[in-house]
Amino acid sequence: MTTAASVDKLELHAARDTFRVLDMGSGLWHRQHIVQGLTHDAEPLQAWATDAKGKPIYGQLQAQVPMGSTVLAVSANSYGVRVTVNPNKAVHAYLPIQDSTALGEVVDEVVRAVSQLVSTDVLGMVTQRVDLCRQATTSEPVWKYAEAMRACKPPRKQVFPEPGGIRYGTAKQSVQTAFYDLGRRAAEVDHVDGLPDNIARLEPRFNSVQSVSKHMGIGTVRQLLELSTGDLTAAYVRSVNAEVFRLMPATASHVGQFVIPYAQAVQELQVFVDAYGTRGIAARRFRAALGADALLPRFGSFDRYRSTLVEHFGIERTAAWREARQAEQDWKLMPTAKKKVSASAYLRELQEHFAA
Repeated sequence: MTTAASVDKLELHAARDTFRVLDMGSGLWHRQHIVQGLTHDAEPLQAWATDAKGKPIYGQLQAQVPMGSTVLAVSANSYGVRVTVNPNKAVHAYLPIQDSTALGEVVDEVVRAVSQLVSTDVLGMVTQRVDLCRQATTSEPVWKYAEAMRACKPPRKQVFPEPGGIRYGTAKQSVQTAFYDLGRRAAEVDHVDGLPDNIARLEPRFNSVQSVSKHMGIGTVRQLLELSTGDLTAAYVRSVNAEVFRLMPATASHVGQFVIPYAQAVQELQVFVDAYGTRGIAARRFRAALGADALLPRFGSFDRYRSTLVEHFGIERTAAWREARQAEQDWKLMPTAKKKVSASAYLRELQEHFAA
């Protein structure tokens, strides 16, 4: 089962000239962080604003408002006011929101909380960061899929550790994609135990105003609320395909399979065809030289091997079927083969869960 896409993190921003702090002495602000001058001749600290009661504000104001299983974080300084919340956790500790109405209710809560701290148009705030997520139940423990994603990363993507999993992309890149075991992450971050080990999340993160606009077509909270659950899922699928699956050797339709690109495997087989002349003999010699256990990672499946023999080398369909069947039988005879699943199979399962 795979959920529809939902908003897993929302970071909003309002420029300095579009808000005003209501009352920094109300008790709702938790702290005022002031950076002192570093030398004796530093200029006296200047207030960057006054609140609605005329009290000068010198440092950054910070507040946290409990909201469901998370907190709404608000900070205000001379650059503007920033609001951060996880809408999913505002409703449930680990189940994604599946209804755009529920997202609207969370935003209503955010509006009420922020309006007690600053005077601004919350619905008009800029969507500075939006994380989307989908959640799926996998057939194997999630760590196996994470290992496959680590081994088969897309080109030019760096891999970093993430609580419960991995992440493609640095913190400064406009788009990151995280994959993690929800159970492990809940235990490590939220201290919630008892979740099974086969609940996976794949999460594209749009880390800038430009990235949010490009991938989701929005720029404000008001525009976000106009999107349906189907709109969010469509934006999600476009992103994970563009950022992960269409680039990854194991799942790209025209690139290839695990470690050895598919195109290279075809070239290897062509060498045998050129050497032996007879294509059926060349295929058998190629398989014997390579070994059935190495054949599968190159082609991803024995069916793909069969179709390659037919489509690329013109081998008659029945002969290709017999060759692929023999290769699969040889593979199953190997002592460890019955317990092995290729990394490309794990990745294609993820593609079926998250990219469709």
